[in-house]
Amino acid sequence: MRNLILSILTFSALTVLGRTVERFDSTKVSAQVLEIVNDFEFEDGMVESAYVGYAGQPSDQFEVFERLYTEATESELLELTKHSEPIVRT
Repeated sequence: MRNLILSILTFSALTVLGRTVERFDSTKVSAQVLEIVNDFEFEDGMVESAYVGYAGQPSDQFEVFERLYTEATESELLELTKHSEPIVRT
């Protein structure tokens, strides 16, 4: 029983410690795309759809998202999934 518990703890520790955390590398993203990313409003902390509020006002955040989607390449979008801001990762 003791060996089983020791084996489970060792396996768990190796699994957790063996993970590598990938960090966002801004050199893999063009200056134009980084400029678009900087247009996001990070202080809100919200992801918005195309229209927001009771009146269905057009969303500025969604306009930035659409520009990012059309300008960035697939590899740049994949790199942006490692960005420190949750709004960019979504």
